[in-house]
This record gives sequence, structure tokens and C-alpha cells, in this order.
Amino acid sequence: MRVVMSERGVWLRSREQSAIIAVGLVVFGVVGLVLVASSGSRSGQILGGLGIAIYLAVGARVALMGAFVGPDGLRIRNPLRTHSIRWSDCQGFRVGRYGLPRVAIADLNDGRSIPIFGIGGPPPSTRPRDQTAELLVSELNGMLRSRQPE
Repeated sequence: MRVVMSERGVWLRSREQSAIIAVGLVVFGVVGLVLVASSGSRSGQILGGLGIAIYLAVGARVALMGAFVGPDGLRIRNPLRTHSIRWSDCQGFRVGRYGLPRVAIADLNDGRSIPIFGIGGPPPSTRPRDQTAELLVSELNGMLRSRQPE
């Protein structure tokens, strides 16, 4: 999914992945609220409320995963860390495995690889025709080529 943020850049992330995360946040948030409300003790309600607050904070971070592409480079927002990369430091993008999930990966000139968890896709064995991640990676590689010196 490509979302134009401004004339300064675009936000790239997988639409299907975002929808699954949003539904999960709502469902588990409601279940958590019901469990806290049905707790008989005050301390149980306080601890449950704290747990829900942490869950929603982490969930919001996960829901905002993706890559913001701007004129100088890109900002990769992952669940635990945000990376800022200049175009000149980037070698290219590919789809691969980073642990369990199939995600986009930014390969840097210094040999490091940074996963882009917001751009992912289902395993090819379950949905062989889903090319969402590949299309977004192709777009990223095109943006990279257009910003490299001739």
C-alpha cells in the first residue's frame, strides 16, 4: 500500500498486514477490557488496566510499522526501533526471511541488512500469487535508482 504523506515523501507498508494488526488490536483490546471489568478485586483491575495500556502502546507501535520514503532517504519504523537511512548508504532492497516472517529487507553498503517489518507478505506456500511485498520492494528499488548519481 502506498500512502502519499506530502510532497516530501510517501509511506509504504503492506495493506493486508495492517488490516490484520488493526483487527487483532481491537479484538484483544475488547477481550482484555472484558476480563478487567469482570475482575472482582481492585488490584486485579489496576494490573489488568496497566496490562491493557502496555498492550495498546506496543500494538500502536506495531500498527505504525513501515517505511517513510523521502528525498534524502528513508525512515524504517519497526516494532522496537526506527532506522534512518540515507539513499547513498543503501545498496538495494529485496524480499526475504528475517527470522520467521517474510519481509522486505534493506541491504546497506556496509554489509548490514535491516528488515522492514511493515512490508511483508504471506508465505508463498499459502498464497503463491500474493506479490504485495515484491511490488513494494520493486517500487523502493526504483526510487533508489532514481536518486543515485549517474
